[in-house]
Amino acid sequence: MEQKQPQKSLKKERVERAAGWFVGAIIASVVLAALILTVKYNTANFEYKGYDVKKVTPKGTTATFYVVKVPIRIYGATNNYYLFLRNDPRELESLEVEGTAREVLLDPKPEKVYLTHSPDMENISYVGLAMLQVSNVIGMNGVFKIPTTGAVTREIGGRPESINLTKTCSDSSEKVLVIEFRYANKTRVYVDETGWRCVIIEGKDKDELIGAADKTVLALLGL
Repeated sequence: MEQKQPQKSLKKERVERAAGWFVGAIIASVVLAALILTVKYNTANFEYKGYDVKKVTPKGTTATFYVVKVPIRIYGATNNYYLFLRNDPRELESLEVEGTAREVLLDPKPEKVYLTHSPDMENISYVGLAMLQVSNVIGMNGVFKIPTTGAVTREIGGRPESINLTKTCSDSSEKVLVIEFRYANKTRVYVDETGWRCVIIEGKDKDELIGAADKTVLALLGL
């Protein structure tokens, strides 16, 4: 007779599956960036707040990316960082970002960042893209080099045995930054005052959620 897997193990497996896409998404983003920089593409250039922006459409696809060249000065040397946006930054001007959000995100620099979302959210692949946009700037492979981990706000069916992949605003602290992605009636980026250090990124739908994530990384870079 086939033995049933222990309930705790099943819970842990579901949580790991729910957050496991994050690692795969990071790998996919690296591959995508390499493809965009190496394959043939159609481009259109413009300037945004003094920075060069290249609109990129890889040939043979309908995908469009906006590559912003941002000079970053670190340890006395200035290097160009290429920010990949899914939206034209000019079209995000009216998107609301609470004035204190950038301070909460960066001042002081957190020791750890958790990007979290409800496992029940629809269009989860788009939620993953929104989280990836932020991770690409704030994470170890980005500008700020902060250890960044994907998480979920809760496990379906109960609290998991391994809680390190379950994060909400209540887990934020002076040293730990929690950024939660949600769907809401309004697209905006704001600070959850009930948490010690928690920023909420909200979108009315999957596309606006990615737009809010793009706006967040622009704010992170002071744009």
